[in-house]
Amino acid sequence: MSNYPRGRQGMGKVISPDELPKKRSPNEDVTKYKVVKKLTQQEKNNFGTIQLFCYILSVSCQVLYCIHYIWDYSSQQRIYYHLSSEVIILLIRFANEYYYGKLAFGDYMHHYSHLFATYLITLNCFEPFAYLLCHLQILHFPMLLWYYGVRQNCYTSNKTVQKLCHQLFPLMWLFCMMYRITSGLGGFGIALREYVLFHNRFTFMEHMARMAVLLFFPITLLVLDINWSKYFFPTMKYTLKLSLATALAVFAGCYCGLFVVSSPTLFVWQN
Repeated sequence: MSNYPRGRQGMGKVISPDELPKKRSPNEDVTKYKVVKKLTQQEKNNFGTIQLFCYILSVSCQVLYCIHYIWDYSSQQRIYYHLSSEVIILLIRFANEYYYGKLAFGDYMHHYSHLFATYLITLNCFEPFAYLLCHLQILHFPMLLWYYGVRQNCYTSNKTVQKLCHQLFPLMWLFCMMYRITSGLGGFGIALREYVLFHNRFTFMEHMARMAVLLFFPITLLVLDINWSKYFFPTMKYTLKLSLATALAVFAGCYCGLFVVSSPTLFVWQN
């Protein structure tokens, strides 16, 4: 008699438990990492530290972008400084994720989209929307919290700080997610308005390209942010529920995103 416990019958053969289909992880379809090698604890810490360092640099660049606006730097200057720094930071993150085998399909999609968008703003017809690419980096604020005090193997070991980061991360994530989507769709609205009112400013194909790109990128961001949410929230054992805090985070993100797009001083390429 077989040593296996009695299982399902199929073609006259007793199937062992080891041969049964395994239950899929809820995050398996969202984030699939290619396992290059099994990381030691030290390597996990090294990966997280480099990522944290990159997000600290990115957030610092965004703060400087705001300071340059207050100091009345020209749009060209503050956007050039910011986006040049972001490309360098992105390449460092890309190399770090590749080396430690932490690249999923969504990461490739994000990184290549960012580089492609950076190229597009060098073209004359996309140049007025360069500021949008700066503001879309706002998601790096919650990512800084993630690597500092939320994820497993996070940087800090202080339980109080970790608890605070766990409480702030979902609200900041929702705010930044809605901010990115509404500001991106607002850019599409501006491109559509300019085609209707100032159609002679660019050629027909340039107007169509502007509207297509400014519609494609917000949808891409929405898909990426939702997929990342499905990874982050279960990982930190957080269940998204309707509450006053989450409603305020969503509303504030939408309002601020639309404000940024509609603000003349932020939209005009030359101050």
